[in-house]
Amino acid sequence: MLLAGGAHGEPPTTTYRREAQALFGRCKATADGSTGRRYLCPNLSASIGWLPIPMNHSNERVFEGMRDSIIASADGAVESKKTTLVLAGVEREALEVTIREEGTGELKRTGHVIIEERTEKGFWAYTCMEDVRRRGATRPCKSVLEFFASQKVPEPLDLRNRTVLTKAMMGTRELMVPDGCDLTPSVAPEVGRIKCPSSFLEWAVLAPEVDLKKWLSQETEKAGRDLRQRFAASGASVNGQEVACRVLEQQGLCHRYRVQTPRSTLWLLLGAGRMGKEGVRLVCSFTGESEALPTVCNGSLELQPTDAPRMTPR
Repeated sequence: MLLAGGAHGEPPTTTYRREAQALFGRCKATADGSTGRRYLCPNLSASIGWLPIPMNHSNERVFEGMRDSIIASADGAVESKKTTLVLAGVEREALEVTIREEGTGELKRTGHVIIEERTEKGFWAYTCMEDVRRRGATRPCKSVLEFFASQKVPEPLDLRNRTVLTKAMMGTRELMVPDGCDLTPSVAPEVGRIKCPSSFLEWAVLAPEVDLKKWLSQETEKAGRDLRQRFAASGASVNGQEVACRVLEQQGLCHRYRVQTPRSTLWLLLGAGRMGKEGVRLVCSFTGESEALPTVCNGSLELQPTDAPRMTPR
């Protein structure tokens, strides 16, 4: 999944439901954020999560985000295509993913990402990737995905029963909500949004294995495409550039867009950095003639002079 795992503590052993023992008994379970679980099994890795993502994000956009996350953390070249799978008697949208060795093109892993029918509160998403060099003639992911579709989490856990956060939490770090701004309700401390009258700050905590440079490159390309489509009819100019910045008071990676419309100037700053071992992705958007960051983004993002030395976080 997209979010960081392992930050919420783990029991010394994994207890599986009786009906899951045969399939998952040899798997090691870890947290995949606060609303997901990840399973490392012989010849495969799998995950399932309840994602509290708003309905205004289309299925296409959700799949795009998941694909970008896989690309940013994979140890090879990633290929993907949309497809459907029949699981638990229901045809479901899926993304078929293959990972090949860079240079040789040798197939390393293959699998699928599934998202189920969405509701106003969120939806189930699950993945399974097989190591094709070790799996032999069996196709273990087929059984794992079937279990996820029919019975969901193999452990006695309720991932959907989460309390709405009353504080702006970025993982374990609390952010201040300025006067006049609102915190968007969320049940997951890995993602959040603070909305102000003319600005907002969004964040997402990423798994440690995510390559931040790859991630920001993908986010930058996607943001530029979205901005140009959004303002195409108005004749606005959209210009982007890499800028020196600090993310959470440490050297980070940032890209800034300036959108000049006949009536106003919109700024969009994308940042990526580290919070301990985990990655973090930040988006700061605001309007106004000055490029100075708004109060809601101060402390999380900081622009540096163009002649400041740059160090690239990995």
